[in-house]
Amino acid sequence: DYQDYIFDEGIGTDQYLSVSGGNEQTTYFISGAYFFNEGIIRNSDFSRASIRVNVGQALNDWAFLRVGTNVTRSFSNDVPTGGESFFDGAITTLQFLPHTRDAFPDELGNYPAPGNAFFGNPVEVVDRYEFTQEVNRFTGSLNLNLTPYEGLAIDVTSGYDTYGQVSRGFKPIGTVADPDGFTRRGDISRKLFNFDVNARYETSLSDELTSTTAVGGTYQYEKSEAIANEATNLGPIVETIDGGTISSSFDIIAEQSLRGGYIQETLGYRDRLFITAAGRIDGSSVFGEDNRSQFYPKISGAYVISEESFWDGGLFDNINLLKLRASLGKAGNLTGIGPFDRFTNYNPISFNGQTGLIPSASLGNADIKPETQTEIEVGADISLLQNRLGIEFTYYKQDVDDLLLSRILSPSTGATTRIENVGKLTNKGIELMVRGVAIDRDDLDLDFTLLFSRNRNKVTRLAEGTRFGIGGFSSQYAIEDQPLGVFYWRAYARDANGELLLTPDGLPQAERGIQSLQDACEVSEAACFAEADALGISRDNVLRDSDGNLSGIQRDASGQPSGSLLRLIVGDPNPDWTGSLITNVSYKKWSFRMQWDAVQGGDIFNWNRRNFDRHNYQGGFDYGRELKGEVQKGTANATGSGLIIEEYVEDGSFIKLREIAVSYTFTPATRLVQSVRINASGRNLLSIDDYTGYDPEVGISGRDTGVRGFDFGAVPIPRTFTLGATLTF
Repeated sequence: DYQDYIFDEGIGTDQYLSVSGGNEQTTYFISGAYFFNEGIIRNSDFSRASIRVNVGQALNDWAFLRVGTNVTRSFSNDVPTGGESFFDGAITTLQFLPHTRDAFPDELGNYPAPGNAFFGNPVEVVDRYEFTQEVNRFTGSLNLNLTPYEGLAIDVTSGYDTYGQVSRGFKPIGTVADPDGFTRRGDISRKLFNFDVNARYETSLSDELTSTTAVGGTYQYEKSEAIANEATNLGPIVETIDGGTISSSFDIIAEQSLRGGYIQETLGYRDRLFITAAGRIDGSSVFGEDNRSQFYPKISGAYVISEESFWDGGLFDNINLLKLRASLGKAGNLTGIGPFDRFTNYNPISFNGQTGLIPSASLGNADIKPETQTEIEVGADISLLQNRLGIEFTYYKQDVDDLLLSRILSPSTGATTRIENVGKLTNKGIELMVRGVAIDRDDLDLDFTLLFSRNRNKVTRLAEGTRFGIGGFSSQYAIEDQPLGVFYWRAYARDANGELLLTPDGLPQAERGIQSLQDACEVSEAACFAEADALGISRDNVLRDSDGNLSGIQRDASGQPSGSLLRLIVGDPNPDWTGSLITNVSYKKWSFRMQWDAVQGGDIFNWNRRNFDRHNYQGGFDYGRELKGEVQKGTANATGSGLIIEEYVEDGSFIKLREIAVSYTFTPATRLVQSVRINASGRNLLSIDDYTGYDPEVGISGRDTGVRGFDFGAVPIPRTFTLGATLTF
């Protein structure tokens, strides 16, 4: 069981000590922490040590200065697991391992090359690969609070954040994937400086009208440098770059700045009616000069009806608070692209002993703009039953213009991607929070919080055409009138009853037809028939799919699929709704907390299973069923090699017991220790789902807004148990 070998149980410790004190003039806070945790991948671990010092000093009656510093060092032993750009990982190589091969070393310590040697040996990845990361980070802040006049407050904040990261990777000579050895070192240094000034003035314009005026500005500057070198053909026992032949090298310098300013005015009438209007200008150096600065206005209002005189008594006795609110405003995405993504960058290359330049795989776009989001929001806050039940409800509608996505280009362009303002996107949804106090006694308290949210996402316009790929091995697309990131690839051919339409050999197959006709039919019936007329196809011969919709599906005389392979929408990674239920119970010196999280709807493309089941890898469950005669031979390969991803798009719904925590607090019989709290907790204890992969909570693409629900080599969220004690002196 190679999965049992790759995954392991880890233990860890977390120590923290803080000291605070001072007087009216001077305050101080000092803390130190050390954290160590073994990973759930064998031979992986992470450690972090940090020291924090904060000092506050009153300069006079109206000025207070705070200075803070934090120093952190972390180190990790990593085991590569895989992903879209790294096949040579523990989980990815496992997918390419035939079930009939032994991946463990022989008596001489040699690891065999199971299956395709290009992908490596998963046991060897865990045992012999050495990948580490070391980060040293310093953050400092300076904050000056000024209150020179009654009602006037000025905050001046300056911060500096810098860190250096050293990453190393080493594969010894003789590994399956790199028999000549491999070593890599990458260094990253980053510096971030920010300076903010905010002023607020509160005054009463009359007995019933108050005014709060705020103005402010911000400036941020960031510079990062990265250099990395890779070498192969290593000499014996050598792990450094100079001990081999440099195969790859890059040196990157990037810097960017953000600046902005705002003014805001809030008027309050008799503590029940509030109106706020504001405007701000923000700019980012990553965009062109003509599109760099943007103006973002907003207006909002709130009305506390329960403060009116007519509210007391009668039907409203049990409604302690009713507040209505609404807002309309714009915001921008100033960090949606990198510092030089608007350019077509060139990379150095050596050819025949000479230095040259080649264009990068990403085309530039000098006219790129920041995304702008216009949002309208309405809601209500309600408190009932002597404030023991609270309800917050919000409805919102967001229109995103100049949507930024990395578009996959045709190879004929000479590049593979380009970041573009591709069109418009709309989000509509609701958010609901219910808080309640079920029991409120001297020695027993019980409260709960219920969270619910639902979002409907749709691409309303694209700049060119009606669809284009945005990632996930070209499986996820932006398509007009569809949610962003739908899975758009091959689907099963089915008969009129929705049953699989098998080949004469009895194997499943992909749907075929005319793609242009299929695209038109997905737009509207009129567009479908217009395209059929243009193609010379009788409208009576436009077939319907198994759901009864007009389509571009074609059949030959024997009833088999004909034409080119079709791309069809086979899944949507966007969930129908998400929710949480949090319960807290306190009984004398005991406290208890439980949290459930739920995600319903939202599909996952299980690329792991697709690899497991292909005949040329011979390692998956479906392939094993063929060997046992449970299904016809060739079935798994018909879907895996045929890339019928409908088979591998699965429901990602889940209900998880996210946390259970119990604590007991007591006062010991000693003057030195004021209190002791003993706590025990468990996280991610239970997952109720139908997903066949490791974990339905996957996200291998980080913050990518378009590629979601794509599972390839992702490590599951671990189940953790913690036992701790907190002492207060």
